Amino acid sequence: SRSQIKNTLEYIITALSKAKTNNLLISYFNTLTAMAKVSALKHVEYLDKIIPLTIKYANLNFATNDSGDYDEKNELIEAALNLQEAYLIKVADSLIKSIQTIAKNSVDLLQYDPNYSYENVVEEEDIDAGYDDYEYDAVVNMDDSSWKVRKAAVNVLNSLIKSGISIEKSLKEEIIQKLVKALREHDENTKYDIIKCL
Repeated sequence: SRSQIKNTLEYIITALSKAKTNNLLISYFNTLTAMAKVSALKHVEYLDKIIPLTIKYANLNFATNDSGDYDEKNELIEAALNLQEAYLIKVADSLIKSIQTIAKNSVDLLQYDPNYSYENVVEEEDIDAGYDDYEYDAVVNMDDSSWKVRKAAVNVLNSLIKSGISIEKSLKEEIIQKLVKALREHDENTKYDIIKCL
């Protein structure tokens, strides 16, 4: 019922703001995502409280902060992005106030790849030249979990584009440029999502 959903949302929002561990935060974000997939319209009045909590973690500054467990941090960012994606799919018009920040943070997170070393990186102004002559040397940690963040960020951008919400022209151009640049992605599933998004 509506009252049950309201009580649950209020409890989770309070718990999110007080949670002391990444595991708890991940659990709460995942719970909200599952709820949003079936009852997002009933979340709208709470988005002013929920979305800032997702933005707090789904950004490049948090991702590159050395504190805490690396894999847990990546899972937390992924969970926050997944919740943003769920709301973009269901109630995008209610995210207008935060859409520029969500889009910019997702674009930034496309480049979050701390354990992969690129050389001869193509400059942004050379993007139109293509990638036929692009070469990179890579040092890869096969257990690296940062791909989860990049994949989730691509999914947010894909949902944003499909929503038809208007965004600033300069940001739209930056999204396209960064997506093209992200085609160097070494995780095949993430690269597939980037291609779909383009």
